[in-house]
Amino acid sequence: DLEYLWTGSTRFKILPETPVAAFSSTSTTAADNLAEMEVLDPVAFPCYGGDTFPSHWSEEQRATTARHYKAIPEEFYTKSGRRPITPDNMDAWLAAVKRRRLRLHAWEWFSGSGRLSLCLLMANMIVGPPIDYRYGWDVAHAPHQALLQRCHEVLAPAHLFASPSWSSWMTATNKDPELRELDRRPELPAIQYLTETCLIQRQMDCGFTVEQPAGSSLLKESPLRRLCDHSGIKTVRFDQCMFGAQDEAQLPLRKATCLLTNRRWHKVIKRCGGHRGKSHGQVQGRLRGCSRTAMAMVFPKRLCQELSMFSTPVRDVNSVVLLLLEVNILWFRVNVAMVNHLCEQLEPRPLAPQAHRVHRILGLEHLHRALLVSLAVLRQHHRLWHVTTWRTSP
Repeated sequence: DLEYLWTGSTRFKILPETPVAAFSSTSTTAADNLAEMEVLDPVAFPCYGGDTFPSHWSEEQRATTARHYKAIPEEFYTKSGRRPITPDNMDAWLAAVKRRRLRLHAWEWFSGSGRLSLCLLMANMIVGPPIDYRYGWDVAHAPHQALLQRCHEVLAPAHLFASPSWSSWMTATNKDPELRELDRRPELPAIQYLTETCLIQRQMDCGFTVEQPAGSSLLKESPLRRLCDHSGIKTVRFDQCMFGAQDEAQLPLRKATCLLTNRRWHKVIKRCGGHRGKSHGQVQGRLRGCSRTAMAMVFPKRLCQELSMFSTPVRDVNSVVLLLLEVNILWFRVNVAMVNHLCEQLEPRPLAPQAHRVHRILGLEHLHRALLVSLAVLRQHHRLWHVTTWRTSP
């Protein structure tokens, strides 16, 4: 009766949650702290203490790159607390990870600050170690290419992100063509290897995305241009000011960007529509001894969050875990311990040879019944219950 105010007291008795000791929480990355403390040698895997450039470089190369990275602070290992994976400890790390039989959802090359890998990690993705000069990696170096190829074969990333250096590929520079070719020549082995890896991703029905400024000729005059000859691979353009890119004066930075990809980025393709009369900031010059151009290389946080929303192929048990944990129903919420128990019983093998992608879950009212289905049926049919799939080919 709403005519009379309630003057009494209502008390709720909340029972304490009973911890489940038989199961542990699911790992969200192949290099989480718990696994490192258990199987990794702290001497071979020290904590991040600063940039360590490739050992085969000259002192001049290291000094030049150190000045460049002064404007790009490291974020992945600094904020996540993970231990850096370098060419020196990659073999030991890969041997430890192979025993866990993990598959990566995303892997970033030429990571710069590592912000994208950090946002992917925070989005509960299984992320590979970022590959960059500051961690001792040189993609143009043949021994490092062999290590990356071995890691790629074992972990099979669902999506590969790459942002190669574009300083020598800008079309607006007035440098002599011969000198420009000399500057580009050392980068060609890395670009060639990246092109081959992207083709492997396409053959495996996995995704890849190569980022470059709109004024860069890397996508048109390098080996990457051959990727556009294949069906389903295209170049899209967007403006980073639509994702919150700003300078020190809070002025939006347009920074027109191109993506060479075989995936559809509907929420990322946004062109600047104006900022209510506010002009764009400039990326030329220096600020506090740092290059504004180098500072603008770091992706805005909102852009990283949008890039982390890509669809993940259902290829192994890890994807099953992420899919089930995303389900949120009023009368039933998936328990982490139940999911762990379910995935421990499943064999970490591909669920579908067609490499389809999960689009959405149907029949949520029957989810509880589907989770309790016989594990033998899951092994036989290699598919999820109440899942609608769609092909990834465009």
